[in-house]
Order: sequence, then C-alpha cells, then structure tokens
Amino acid sequence: MPPQPTSTDPLSIPPTGHLTWRQADQAEKTRRTLVRAEGVYLYYDDGTRHIDASGGPVAVGVGHGREEIARAAYDQMRQVAYGFEVDAVRRLFSMLRAFTPGDLNRFYPCSGGSEAVEAALRFARHYHVLTGRPSKHKVIARWVSYHGNTLGAASLSGSVPRRRVIDPMLIPFPHVEPCYCYRCPFGRVYPECEVLCAEKLEETILREGPDTVAAFIAEPIVGATAGCLLPPPDYFPRVRAICDRYDVLFIADEVMTGFGRTGRNFAIEHWNVLPDLMTMAKGLTSGYIPMGMLAVRETLMSPAEPRVTDFGNILTYSYHPVAAAVACAVLDILNREGLVERSRRLGGYLLERLRPLARHPLVGDIRGLGLFAGVELVRDRATGEPFPVASGVAERVLRACRRRGVALYSGAGMIGGTHGDHVMISPPFIVTEAQIDEIVAALSEALDEVAAELTVAAATP
Repeated sequence: MPPQPTSTDPLSIPPTGHLTWRQADQAEKTRRTLVRAEGVYLYYDDGTRHIDASGGPVAVGVGHGREEIARAAYDQMRQVAYGFEVDAVRRLFSMLRAFTPGDLNRFYPCSGGSEAVEAALRFARHYHVLTGRPSKHKVIARWVSYHGNTLGAASLSGSVPRRRVIDPMLIPFPHVEPCYCYRCPFGRVYPECEVLCAEKLEETILREGPDTVAAFIAEPIVGATAGCLLPPPDYFPRVRAICDRYDVLFIADEVMTGFGRTGRNFAIEHWNVLPDLMTMAKGLTSGYIPMGMLAVRETLMSPAEPRVTDFGNILTYSYHPVAAAVACAVLDILNREGLVERSRRLGGYLLERLRPLARHPLVGDIRGLGLFAGVELVRDRATGEPFPVASGVAERVLRACRRRGVALYSGAGMIGGTHGDHVMISPPFIVTEAQIDEIVAALSEALDEVAAELTVAAATP
C-alpha cells in the first residue's frame, strides 16, 4: 500500500486550495470532476451526464472524444513533437487556403485567439510602415466587444467589466458604438436608422485623422460580451467601403465564430465581405489543443514582402507540429462529414425551437445564426429593463440548466458595463434535433424556475 498523505502533504489539501476555476460557481465545481467527454456529452465522477450545449467556451465543433484526432496528435508526437518545417504545418496551410474566403491565404500560427489578435495588431502596424504610411498606428474597435486577454487585445476589447481593473494599463485605442439593434445606442430602429453605427466608424476615422488610423477590428457576430449580436444586413458592406476609403485595414475577429459555428466557414461570409485580416482559434482545433491563426490577404503581402513576413510574431509554440496535426484532423472531419452545412441546418432548427421562448416573461430577445444562438434576459419585456446586477439572473439560469443536465454559456454586463444578462447555446455541430429539443426544454424549465424564485423574492418583505 502506498504511503498515506499527512496533513502537510499537498495531496491532503482540498482541491480548491490549489485551483482557480474558470467559472465563479466554485461550490458546484468542488462536488464533481469531469472524467470523460464523448460526442455532445460530458460525464462527471458523480454519475451525472450533461449535454455540452455551449461547446465549452464556444470552441468544440466536431464533438468530444474523436479517436482520429487523438490518433493524429499521438502519431505527430511520435514523429516530430516539436520543430519547424514539418509536413503537418504545410498540410494545414494547404487545407486552410481551401477553407478561407478570397485571397486570405497567408497564415501566421500561434497559441490562441488573444495571440492571433496581437499578431493582427503587429501586422497592421508593420504593413503601413513598410508601405510608406508610418503615421498610421491606431486601431479602432467597438464597445461591447471581446478580443482577448493580453494587454493589446484587452485594449481593443470593449467589455467594460473586463477593462475596469486594468484600464490604466491599456492602450487608449478609439472605440465606436456597437451594432446592438435590440438596444440601439442611438435610440433608432432599422432601417430608418440608416445604419448609423457604421457611419460612426467614418466619423471616428475623420476625428482621429485618417493618416493615424491603421485598422478597424470587429467580431462579425458579438459572442461572449453580448450573446450573439447580429449586425444589420448592410453594416459590414458599409464598413468595408469606409475602410477602403481611408486605407484602413479591416480585421474580422472570427475566434469564436469561425470554422462553421454560424453555418458558413466564417461568419463574415454571410455578408459577402472580405476582410484584410482574419483572426482564428477555438474551432480551428475544436478545443482539442491550443492553437490560433492570423490569416492575411495575399494582396497585402505583395507590396511589402519579404520584409513584412517577419513582424516580430514568432513565439515558442508558433508552427507547433502537434497543434497543426490536430487542426488538420479537425478540418478533415468538418469537410468529410459536412459539418458546416449541418451547423447551418441544425442552427435553423435550434432558432425555430427557441422562438416560442420569446413569450417568456424573462426573455427580451432571441438571436443568432447557425449553432450560435443567444437569449437576452430582462426584468421587463415591454421596456427591456435589465435585472439588477445583484440578481445574477444569467448565472441562476445556468445553474438551473445544469441541474437538468444541460451546460450553457452565460454572460452579463453588456448594458453600461454593469447590467444585462444573457445565455448562449452553441453545441457541437454533431448535435441532433432530439438533443436540441432536450436543450430547449431544459432552458424553458430553468426560466420558469428562476422566474418563480424571483417572484417569491420580490414578495418577501
């Protein structure tokens, strides 16, 4: 028998003494451990099983536990675990050229979405310097957005709660109003608004000085900070035209929406717009291993090459063979099983099943594309009044869904940086209609439960 840990042995200390969980619900985390994941299901050591209706943090597209992905990683580790100029990286670039739109066919790999955004910042700056416009250095972003946790990416992010503590450390990049039709920042209604949110980009470029603005970055569909905010149909075409007018590079942040999540290879394709730079991660490896990617248009490379090919973005785990092998396996599955089209089709079914919830007293708005849907929660449906922050409504709904065997994604703070609650539904693309029915039923019951709790709380003196 092995020696038993003593009171001073680290093994005897409760797990919460060492670990910081990704989510705030630590009490529930300490009661169980995730021991296996397969398909769309998560299995815990207490015998419970959850449908992964969030795809992790909107990362898992092809499903959990795919043997061919594990085999690809194993085979690559046996062959070359670390090193440059390997076949896996060459194959990945070849596959990506066939998967990305237009001439977005030059790639810079890294370890995740934040690093991909940092690479986009660096490339935009180098590009303008090397093409004779060294005064261009500002990048315009939007409020109610999320672009990553590193300080450059966080400086772009328009999520006030995430910025609050580190704000003195951030780069003072300009920000413009978001596309938030449910809560239009200008108090207007589409199409009478004339897409003022796009025109504000032009106003900001002119105010800052076109000779100082290098790029504009936007998520095609805003995810984590606002629960699947969709732009008006003509927003991104106008953005593209504005960027062209002032020699501003357009960066599409597809970290959350890329690789089939919205029913197209990349979400920006829904509006027939080609960005100059595109950041990718999450779905690239379906969450199996860390990897990010910056895609650059060929037309941007030719004026500055070869000098722009090295812009200080080579990191220890760039061009990692094992990550590349996993990404190749994921792309093989996406293509072979037609999972992008499946995301489009099942996403339509998901939104159809969610629509009846629009009548629920806690639901203000339902929106999304593909298997990427959001439900905004409100205190008053007629006015859109949000719940008080202390109510923690999104987290309550999340926990109520978990008790029914469904894991969702929740968020808060999209209104003025403090108020506002939403949940997102973004399961792996292999989800079935029957499983979607289970997800929606669990959400409906959870909304009823939370509504009843709030009613009781309001009636209690």
